[in-house]
Amino acid sequence: MFKQIIILIVTISTLMFFNSTANAQCTSAGDGNWDVNATWGGDCGGTRTPNAADDVEILAGHDIIIPTGVSAACSKLSMMPDGGITPTTLILNGTSSLTVTDELEMHPLDADPGSDIESKITMNGNNITCNSLYMESMKDKKKHAQTIDVGTGTLTVSNNIDLNDNDKAKITIDLSSGGTLVVGGDILFNDKDSDINTASGTTGSVNYNKSGAQTVVRSITNDKDIDYFNLTLSGSGVKTANDHITVNGNFSIQGTTSFDIAAGKKVTYGGSATTEYNGSAAQTTGDEIDESNTDNTTTNITINNTSDVTLGSNAIVTGTLTFTNGNLNLGTYNLTIGSSGSISGYNSSRYVVTDGTGYLRQNNLGSTGRSGNIDFPIGISTTSYTLATINNDNSDDDDDFSARVCDKVRDNGTCSGGTPASNNAVDRNWDINMQVTNSSTISTDVTLNWNTASDELTGFTNGSCYISKHDGSDWTKQQGAGDGSSGSRTATGVSGFGGGGFGMGSGGALPIELLSFTATLTEEKTVKLMWSTAAEINNDYFTIERSTNGLTFEEIAEEPGAGNSNERRDYETYDDSPVQGTVYYRLKQTDYDGKYEYFKLISVSYEVTPTGTCILKVYPNPCYGQCNVSLSECQGDENSQIQIDVVDVIGNKVTSYIPTRNMDGSFNYYFDKGNYLVPGVYIVRAASVREEYSKRVILK
Repeated sequence: MFKQIIILIVTISTLMFFNSTANAQCTSAGDGNWDVNATWGGDCGGTRTPNAADDVEILAGHDIIIPTGVSAACSKLSMMPDGGITPTTLILNGTSSLTVTDELEMHPLDADPGSDIESKITMNGNNITCNSLYMESMKDKKKHAQTIDVGTGTLTVSNNIDLNDNDKAKITIDLSSGGTLVVGGDILFNDKDSDINTASGTTGSVNYNKSGAQTVVRSITNDKDIDYFNLTLSGSGVKTANDHITVNGNFSIQGTTSFDIAAGKKVTYGGSATTEYNGSAAQTTGDEIDESNTDNTTTNITINNTSDVTLGSNAIVTGTLTFTNGNLNLGTYNLTIGSSGSISGYNSSRYVVTDGTGYLRQNNLGSTGRSGNIDFPIGISTTSYTLATINNDNSDDDDDFSARVCDKVRDNGTCSGGTPASNNAVDRNWDINMQVTNSSTISTDVTLNWNTASDELTGFTNGSCYISKHDGSDWTKQQGAGDGSSGSRTATGVSGFGGGGFGMGSGGALPIELLSFTATLTEEKTVKLMWSTAAEINNDYFTIERSTNGLTFEEIAEEPGAGNSNERRDYETYDDSPVQGTVYYRLKQTDYDGKYEYFKLISVSYEVTPTGTCILKVYPNPCYGQCNVSLSECQGDENSQIQIDVVDVIGNKVTSYIPTRNMDGSFNYYFDKGNYLVPGVYIVRAASVREEYSKRVILK
């Protein structure tokens, strides 16, 4: 009897334990409000509403509303767990919310309803939080869709989102009105008809926020590309995309996260997309801006990290690089600003740090491209800002430039080796190169800035400083402006790059102060060259050099200098045998000790038109959309017919035309992108019986 009593007590205790730990089951009794007792049957029994410990089931055909001001909660929420043949809806009105501590499930119908239907959760700008999300559409029938319309609210899923559309009816998490999806696990696509609809919206966002490694896209049975409007990676660890993704808005990388993408997969950016690095711990860029992993290069980049960002690969920015907080360290990689790009927000506390072999490159600098002063906000470290500025407007085409700054100024003009200067210089070497040269005439202004308190070596004098350019064999003084007292100096009319970098030196007053240098074609078909100085110190002689391409020069005249002078001096000489076409001249000044410097490049045009010879013009050049071709003064029978060919740079003829001769002997023609031409460089050739003419033209 005693044993039986013990067994009975144990049995009752066990039953009480299981009854006390199992969740109550509250099922919908029909349509109604969440906070009304009569809406709920099952263990709620019409006497209470569900609480955070209850499992809730919304049965087929029932529509439930969470009214304004209600914060609904349950352990597990199942929509249509009984199948049925009519859909369910859950609507959050006003300022309401729903918290599901376990899984939120949306189940399919059991049978064909005979027409297309949709089970739907409408959030109306409110928030839903759940541990996991499972959505499944009807098997074998394209009838029952499942949708969560987030509106402008936030759907937070702490773990995985499992979408099973069975290749039939569509499953959608709709963020197109500006909603946010926060996911702490993976998004599992079981088939191709599931959709995270963010790309069609204007501010829709998906935030992968797991503390640790996380998969950005994962497909169970097939590849699945996702279009994001805004994509945020937060928390920590590596976020990996195993499929193609598209970002049309902001791609924000926060915390200590980094991004990786599977081999063969690509990131595609929309026309206004911005990749933002936003955090307080140091970050390194990943596959998101690696130029080898993007279908189209990154549009915009924002640096907003007080602990700095390090470039992890070569990258191209076609839009704007914006500095909000912190620096961008290049290391061994290059950052390129595209032909219509820009840099903004930089100052002495946020800029590009060239702490390795990487360059900041900027494309399309010149009068018809990115004109005016283009800043290269660079420094050797996070505490040494040494801005360089390039103005390429006086060159005859648009060119691409690269720049970095190195510690020490060396006798070999490079960033390593050689012997560093110990006095009379700024302890920096600006390694500036013309990366792509389109100009036949180079005349570039280069401005260098330095820190007067920390960068100047012993003996450096601001009032007598100058910019020097290393030509591969020695440092050469450049004509300049500014006295350097504020830590800035400009070299004007720089005619060549490569061979070595730019540096700042001093050592007494400049040998001459040039007022002007001009070239004029005379009626006698000679070129008159004139220059004037305001002062001269130890000036031995001047040399005039001539070039037909602006690159290779020959000496044509020499004039003695005044030695030492404090008054204006005027000089002139002549080129008695000028070369036809555009001719370039430069002035060289040599001291008594053999040191010399060059001054700005100038040019003059000398055209001779023999009788019966046409004059070919292509304008404008570069031309935008349409290029006009004209041949004038085509006299004589030998010019009665002209054939015009347009040839690409490798010699392929892309279009050809025989125009009608005008009454005045001229011919006219135009070509544009409608002639199946893409933007680029072309040669226009015009041929008569006797002569052939050609011009190089850039179509943009």
